[in-house]
Amino acid sequence: MKRPFIAARTASLTLLLTGTLVLAQQPAPPAPQPAPTIPANAPHAADIQAARQVAEAWIQLLDAGKFDQAYQELGFTARRQITQEQWRQEMKNTREKHGPLESRIFQYPNYTTTLKNAPTGQYVVLNYLCTFTSHKTAPEIIVMAKNTSPTDTNWHVAGFSVE
Repeated sequence: MKRPFIAARTASLTLLLTGTLVLAQQPAPPAPQPAPTIPANAPHAADIQAARQVAEAWIQLLDAGKFDQAYQELGFTARRQITQEQWRQEMKNTREKHGPLESRIFQYPNYTTTLKNAPTGQYVVLNYLCTFTSHKTAPEIIVMAKNTSPTDTNWHVAGFSVE
């Protein structure tokens, strides 16, 4: 498996974890909007719903500024790529750049078994559209991974970005 790397983007600092970007939010945002209807018989509907439920509980930690707790809830592979202190500092820096979150609207999910720079596995990529006080709108992506360690079959955050 290739190791992720740290990269800078124009409006924000980003961190690639298993091939996906990681960034932070501001405290006390509105709750995420209800999901678009995913038919129960759609392929991987149960996985998408389970991953989204975990992702939205996790994103509320970032929104509340609880970076250490959010770090502890990252998947095993993601935590191996960055120290807790590095994570905390990057999240604080990013929050300052974006300003408070005004809204978050769920756009669509994507189930996949492959991601760039990540092992084959089960992944759900959740796409949101956010509005921040310092930016009009920005896409937000939360990547969820299943089976991030040999003894864990739960969904965990593998990556996070705000463009």
